[in-house]
Amino acid sequence: MLVILYLVVAYFIGQNFRHNFNLVRLYKVLLITSGSSDERIDLTTDTDMQFEHAKLSSYLLKFLIYWPIDLIIGLYLSSTFNYFIHLFIVKISNTVPNVPSLIIINSLFLLLLTSLRRYFKNVKRTAAEKIEQPLSKDSPSSFSRNPKFIAILCLQVISIFWGIFLTQRSFQLNGSTLAAGATVFSDLAPHTANVRNFAFGNIPSSYPHFAGAGMNYHFFFYYLCGLLNALGLRLDWAINLPSILGILAFMQSLFYISILLTRKLSAGFLSLIFFCFRSSFSGFSVFFAELRESNNLWLAFKNLWSSSSYSGPLQHDDWGLYNLNVYANQRHLLFVLSIAVWVLISFYPSLKHKSKVTWQEIIGLSFLGLPMAYWHGSVLISLNLILIVWALFSKSKAQYLTFGITNVLGSLVMLKIFTKPGNSGSMFKNIFHFGYITDNPNIISITQFLLILYGISLFIIVLTPFLLKEKSLKIVSASLLLPVIFAFTISLTPDTTVNHKFFSFTQILFIPFISHFMVNLWTYARSKTAENQGKIYKKASTKSARTTKLINYLCKTACIVGIFIMTFSGIIDFSVYKNASLNRVEIQTADNFSQWMYQHTEPNSINLTPPWHYHSYFATGRMSYFGWPYYAQSAGYDIETREQEIRRILLAELNDYQKTKDYLQKNNINYLMIDDFWRNYEDVFINEDQLAQWFPEAAYFPEQNNLRIYKIS
Repeated sequence: MLVILYLVVAYFIGQNFRHNFNLVRLYKVLLITSGSSDERIDLTTDTDMQFEHAKLSSYLLKFLIYWPIDLIIGLYLSSTFNYFIHLFIVKISNTVPNVPSLIIINSLFLLLLTSLRRYFKNVKRTAAEKIEQPLSKDSPSSFSRNPKFIAILCLQVISIFWGIFLTQRSFQLNGSTLAAGATVFSDLAPHTANVRNFAFGNIPSSYPHFAGAGMNYHFFFYYLCGLLNALGLRLDWAINLPSILGILAFMQSLFYISILLTRKLSAGFLSLIFFCFRSSFSGFSVFFAELRESNNLWLAFKNLWSSSSYSGPLQHDDWGLYNLNVYANQRHLLFVLSIAVWVLISFYPSLKHKSKVTWQEIIGLSFLGLPMAYWHGSVLISLNLILIVWALFSKSKAQYLTFGITNVLGSLVMLKIFTKPGNSGSMFKNIFHFGYITDNPNIISITQFLLILYGISLFIIVLTPFLLKEKSLKIVSASLLLPVIFAFTISLTPDTTVNHKFFSFTQILFIPFISHFMVNLWTYARSKTAENQGKIYKKASTKSARTTKLINYLCKTACIVGIFIMTFSGIIDFSVYKNASLNRVEIQTADNFSQWMYQHTEPNSINLTPPWHYHSYFATGRMSYFGWPYYAQSAGYDIETREQEIRRILLAELNDYQKTKDYLQKNNINYLMIDDFWRNYEDVFINEDQLAQWFPEAAYFPEQNNLRIYKIS
């Protein structure tokens, strides 16, 4: 019940925010067409798409259009607000407040603030400026026959089902068994640890796999999931629900922009296909390798369809690094990217019409940009890179600069709040890294990498800025290439592989342009015929008619073949993900060990554990002083120093009980846990006999790899 209340409150917060800062006009002023008309296309008004029945005032239609982004913005703002209020209370009182009560009270307060702001704004408006009231003739029956209503409804049903497929299939709680798909469990390990840690109200935030060193990771999405879990939503749905909302909102954005580019519904649905099934030559490489091995076309297809492991010619293709597996791993990616797309949409009129973005809008957009670095840092970097290019050609340079300064300052302030000095390791050091992870990086190897990664869509991506007639669209399409350039030249973490997200950003943000290209290719001959018929002195001839018919046939054939080539690899990825998700890694959330942890440790407890990753220990919300080291290293923590200190502790190298105890207590470590996994860990020697003499055994769990727990008294 509480979680439903929170979602409803968040929805109205998002709706009020959109109205308060005039962001309601985002889809009404967006004009992205290849023509020269200055007509402003509105998805809620009649256009060449022949949407005949619905009016601007149709509440149901407007609800369908806006509810996903309203809810996401509401959750985004309310979660951020809740975190800082929670942090403030902890700092001044040194007590942990009741999390569910705090969430609801804070959210209702934020709703009150946004509602009052909207009320006073509406009072000042004249009757002529008010939004038109619904007409009586807009009956429910007319909606059922309205192609616009049906199209949006179909879009949302498709998006929700795709979101459920990506999320629930790979992560679910069956009874007390938490199961994660084989291709996602590694990434979900630190994410679920964060969620459970926040669900118990553990603020200030600390990285559960590297406790006591602050938070280098963009964690706000998982704080939101923790709030939902604290309010009673089951753990799997606490993570899956926001993920599904992010997928829905982003797919809806692609759908709308594709329609506004082409004025054709087919482009919108084509964009959904291109999103679900990526363009790449990796699939063809795998297929031909399978064909050579089996020497049978049908058997090759059958083997690929039943495969449960990713493969391909690119390094880490076996991780699913560039396909739909990314969205199942990076649950926060599309959630935040959908907000970034809305920011871009609101800035676009200043590029298209040379009009200025109002300061009212900039204030609202700055609220969205302020915490974005800790929702998803890579999204904010990409957003800023794109907007820098737009600012060069816009009259609203001061507004662009204000937005940029706001989110950069917000990033620096939060970096100061969340991180601890001396624990950032190599973060932000030696950031220049040319070539990403390509071998012997040069122009040829980079081009080869991009060609395999993007497939034939690479040609469309490169040619789009030159093929488009409208200057503003040339600027937009060219700016979308910047994340790729960034990925090849800069690395903000020691693990350059994490730059893979920037390649995905460029590919999926280009989808509306690719849909635009394919739809224009399909209709090329027909448009040429109409153009020729419009010429007064054009003489009809059988030869020209035959030529037009031939061109029409060739264009449509090229379109069909192109769509097949661009989706082939994505279809193979889909089948692998479908099969691999059935191979699950499971942990128990209510076993004897978990129950002991709940009974004998505090929710904010820090313990020295084996280097566990996806483990029932983290499902209890407790933190490890040194969990799986890769997670901390990729987040930029200094793991080398701590690792050496722990090695000395395990060796009992200090040979001094008091010094060992002082070190453990200084770092707030309550228990030392040792199991067979750690006893047999490579390059680690544990002097357990000596440690057992110093610290009393508190518990023993033979079913947990002979886990022994020693109390640091």
